[in-house]
Amino acid sequence: DDLSLLARRMSMGVHRALIKPRDKNDKMRIVTQSDFLNYITQRIVTDPRLAKCMAQTIGKLDLVETTDVVTVSSKDRAVLGFRKLWMGGKWFDWSLSALPVVDAKGELVGNLSGSDMRNMTKDNLDDLLLSVEDFLWKINGKSKMRTPVTVTLDTPFLEAIEKIMGNSVHRLWVTGTGKGDKNKVKGVLSLTDIIYKFSTFDLSRHPMRVCFYTMPFLSLHDQPIGLLVRAHGGIA
Repeated sequence: DDLSLLARRMSMGVHRALIKPRDKNDKMRIVTQSDFLNYITQRIVTDPRLAKCMAQTIGKLDLVETTDVVTVSSKDRAVLGFRKLWMGGKWFDWSLSALPVVDAKGELVGNLSGSDMRNMTKDNLDDLLLSVEDFLWKINGKSKMRTPVTVTLDTPFLEAIEKIMGNSVHRLWVTGTGKGDKNKVKGVLSLTDIIYKFSTFDLSRHPMRVCFYTMPFLSLHDQPIGLLVRAHGGIA
């Protein structure tokens, strides 16, 4: 299959794709959104024809939906935070992959994601009754929560891509720039949001808003997924 199909699926929220080899003797590989974005970054982001678009801010490109963001207090129990992840967004009809952790002032202080439960067993389930703050301190083995990676609506698109790839994260929390909301979460920019801008899924739904109509993405339609797998090893 070609990369346009993979881009379309990942732009719709698929985080990993299992690649079935043509040769039955070869092993199956997994390509992640990070693999795909890394491939795009190397092959497309440096194209001079995209320089103007890459210089535009993520706000101007309408990459971030600035609706009510679901958050969890650092003092809430961890189990409540994971319950919010499972229940999802405003209308509770989809699950979330991460939540911003905020303090008493509503300012961003951490990040809680489903992956934080990867080492949970029946022997440490009581840890879920700890506060989010204490839970994250305990699983990270550090004296404080890891500082979240952030951007603002004024951040250029290229800078945001470099930030998400350079920090090996799956999302960037978007914070305000005003005096009263400088560290308050206004939205999130995820790998899905970024890949969305490079896919035909975006072009077909928002043809008037997309600045990539001159982007040589069609040339990727002839690039087999095997190139990406061989380039990045299909690392999960």
